[in-house]
Amino acid sequence: WTQSITRYKRGLDNFKILIGLQADDSIILDDNELTLISGTGMTDTDLDLDQAIELAMQTRLDLYSGLDQVQDSARKIRVAANQLQPALDFGIDVTVPGSADGDLGELDFENAVYTAGLDLDLPLDTKFDRNQLRRTMIDYEASTRAYLAAVDQVKLDVRDAWRRMDQALKSYDINLTSVEINERRVEEAQLRAELGLGDIQDTVDSQNDLIEARTELVSTIVEHNVAKLQFWRDIGLLYVDDSGQWEEGVDELQ
Repeated sequence: WTQSITRYKRGLDNFKILIGLQADDSIILDDNELTLISGTGMTDTDLDLDQAIELAMQTRLDLYSGLDQVQDSARKIRVAANQLQPALDFGIDVTVPGSADGDLGELDFENAVYTAGLDLDLPLDTKFDRNQLRRTMIDYEASTRAYLAAVDQVKLDVRDAWRRMDQALKSYDINLTSVEINERRVEEAQLRAELGLGDIQDTVDSQNDLIEARTELVSTIVEHNVAKLQFWRDIGLLYVDDSGQWEEGVDELQ
């Protein structure tokens, strides 16, 4: 019991840090929330695994940022490669003679002199530009690898959350059956005690087993809800409304 209290307080302190509060702040958990979760049982998502992964690829903003970095690196390669190309500029110049006193109204456009020319710039010393091109290509490969690694990590996170939800659903059915069995054991032990056919130890053991089974059932429900929150987070559809309540992202897309 003492160890349970210590773990509870430690978890509460860690939670305060997680949500941005100071360690000295006082918070009290709402007991009704656990009652509500236990009463509603397990609620599954409306997505299969393939749909979830596809949504994650479409909604995760960090993946879009990584893709932007890849595209930006590709643009830098084109710019660096262009610096190694020769440049040919065409220029034209017009000289219009005017009056000696500088009067603009006396400009002689009929005797204007037109000159045109080509300016060819051959990149003879390209060492710096070639090194710059190599650096941009290395940056492109690095950003591409980082982006692909991020995509794979998102897929793994979604799959892991999905598996934990599925495991919790299966454990819920098992624990629910265990609770029903232990409830019958308690009833039988109480009935035997009333008839003088049992002893107090059987009654105590059955009650302890029932408490343990109910605890496991609640733990399974909590684990499923935590996994579901992480699932919505991993696919980029965990929304919080103005009151601070989380909303499932599928409702936002419909």
